[in-house]
Amino acid sequence: MISAVLLSACAQPNQGNADLLVETAQGPVRGMPHGQGVHAWLGIPYAAAPIDSLRWHAPQLPEHWRETRDADTYRSACTQPRRWWSSDAAAVHGSEDCLYLNVFAPAESPGSRPVLVWLHGGGNYSGQGNLNNPGTLVQSQDVLVVSFNYRLGPLGWFHHPAIAKGATGATGGSKGTGSFGLLDMIAVLRWVRDNIAAFGGDPDNVTLLGESTGGHNVYALLLSNVARGLFHRAIAQSGGLWNMTLEQALNYPDDEIPGSPASARQMIAELWVDAGRAEDAAQARLQLSETGDRELERWLRSLDAESLMAPYLRQTNLGYEHPSVVYDGVMFPRGNTAEVIAAATWAREIPVIVGSNRDEQKAYQYEDPALVESAGTGSARIIEPARYEALNRYYSGWWTGTGVNEVAQALTTLGHQKVFAYRFDWDDLITQPFDLKALIGAAHALELPFVLGDFSVSYLSELAFTAANFEGRQQLSSTMMSYWSEFALNGEPGRGRNNDLPHWRPWRADLHNKLIFDEIDGGGVRMAIDRLDMPALYAQMFADPNLGPEETCRMYALFTMYPSYDLEGWARYGCSKHVINVIKSDS
Repeated sequence: MISAVLLSACAQPNQGNADLLVETAQGPVRGMPHGQGVHAWLGIPYAAAPIDSLRWHAPQLPEHWRETRDADTYRSACTQPRRWWSSDAAAVHGSEDCLYLNVFAPAESPGSRPVLVWLHGGGNYSGQGNLNNPGTLVQSQDVLVVSFNYRLGPLGWFHHPAIAKGATGATGGSKGTGSFGLLDMIAVLRWVRDNIAAFGGDPDNVTLLGESTGGHNVYALLLSNVARGLFHRAIAQSGGLWNMTLEQALNYPDDEIPGSPASARQMIAELWVDAGRAEDAAQARLQLSETGDRELERWLRSLDAESLMAPYLRQTNLGYEHPSVVYDGVMFPRGNTAEVIAAATWAREIPVIVGSNRDEQKAYQYEDPALVESAGTGSARIIEPARYEALNRYYSGWWTGTGVNEVAQALTTLGHQKVFAYRFDWDDLITQPFDLKALIGAAHALELPFVLGDFSVSYLSELAFTAANFEGRQQLSSTMMSYWSEFALNGEPGRGRNNDLPHWRPWRADLHNKLIFDEIDGGGVRMAIDRLDMPALYAQMFADPNLGPEETCRMYALFTMYPSYDLEGWARYGCSKHVINVIKSDS
């Protein structure tokens, strides 16, 4: 999914000559000061470069080194489409040599502190681990943070029999899966288990922390038996169970069981035409049906990253349609989401925080010229306010309903006792010279500066964070960091680290408790009941006069495509023709 890669302004660490030498299992590394009260070790390899023969294989341990390695520079992002924050003019940027991590620790004497492992967002096709500076969280809450890069797009998630072999490596792996990015995350957790004590962290107290697709991946690790025992708490911010069946990840869009427009077979067919091996898609599909997996694998491995990315760059909705986490029968059992959750009995022992922002969708609407006139920093006017709010209501309602409420309810119904839910409502934003409160509201990723304590990293820093809201947002940030760190320390957010905040009560199957994070004028930080009836939301959407029938059908297809397209629902709402035409036109 689209995600926290919207955040920019990579914070640069302060240079220094402190001799911060740490011995890791692979060799010695020297860190550096990273702002006041924080030490950092940047660009530590946690796996060998997944290039040449290691492309599309489980991560392998890096080679040992004897000489001290200066860990003072962030390493390249993994190969991905160029984003608006990048100065690179190419359509693709980053490197396949990208499996590096960063460690941030308090500068005070070493202890045995809670460890938060940060999973960046970006739809599993973009993003990088060093876009956000966790220094304030580390220093103020006395915790360690580990951030890292993992393989993205077709290099990290490619579900075709010719590729999805997942050769087991020294860091662990599972044969037969195409979720190489997920295997990278597991390799990081193994690295933390084996090395973090040397940095002052507690390997027996590790919390996963992810936002957007990072939250999606937190859920995936929570449900995958392969990651069992490698972490002890989990926080999913604006995440979701955006997982597909193997058929959806593999099949052509017009197969009897439809595949995604970005499915492996569809993308390979487009690559085949791009390479001049066929005149059109029909000929490509015929030729590929007669091509063996071994020959196809050799050809795919021969492609450079730019060529491999080309058909993905042509997708209009890649954040929704790129198969990443897949119920492949290897990393996860085959079945629907409820069955996968029920099978993950170990997940019921992991305390979790799950939550979303009230206006997730507005992060994408405000830059859409069909919805906003002259969008940007100069001036902006919502063209049709009622339509604008309707789109946000249904997209954000789907995000919260399926990504938070349904997950919390499923876990709690199965006996999980420590599920804590929240909703981020803060929108203390300017209304002049244009109405940022209406444009953005409590948008996707807006909570990240509050959690990290760094308001210089938001995509709206100059507009959203002003002198007028300084005191209130600093107070709310301290509150959120206090809850997050208390949860990391003890497995319950309680009343925060200093026991001076409202009591955050757990979700109950019969009482949908959420903690609301808001400015004082909006009601402040408080407990509330937040029920969402998804069938009722869909019925309202189809009856909404602000939306047309093809548009509502497309939205319904997106909302119900995980883990497989809802063919019965398409028919029930009269969408079959609309949806199939949309899928064909996107492919």
